[in-house]
Amino acid sequence: NSHEQKQVDVILCSHFDTVPPYIAPRFGEQQQKLFGRGSNDAKGQVASFMLAALSQKNAGRSDVGLLFVCGEEVDHAGMIAANRSPTKKDAEGFAFKYVVIGEPTESKLVSRQKGMLKLRLESIGVAAHSGYPHLGRDAVRPMLRALNDIDAQTWPGGT
Repeated sequence: NSHEQKQVDVILCSHFDTVPPYIAPRFGEQQQKLFGRGSNDAKGQVASFMLAALSQKNAGRSDVGLLFVCGEEVDHAGMIAANRSPTKKDAEGFAFKYVVIGEPTESKLVSRQKGMLKLRLESIGVAAHSGYPHLGRDAVRPMLRALNDIDAQTWPGGT
């Protein structure tokens, strides 16, 4: 069956987009160096991962997979689509043991990525005449308190 999923133990993952606007990369010095926007974040990682996966395939390994996503700099559309992929093993995620994320880390090995939390806050009020404010409900003050609480949080790895 061509749709049968193979077990992939290692995923090499990076994004291939850059902060807008797009400026095409270029090669230099007899095609040995890559220059331009995104050549380190993340075209270099994508190229390295492709060569590493090819090397592993040539060595007879078939348990290395590539996951390249887009939208990392804007809306995360690629990773959102990957998370909805029918190739996922279960609700826990893709069927893999290890993932290597290609991001510049000053040549230091790190064991996690910052990630992101997106949420939508809504505060609903009830309009009332200024002569009868007790008949209404202020939507602004509860929102200000919630935003202040979020701002006061200490988040892992930074502010």
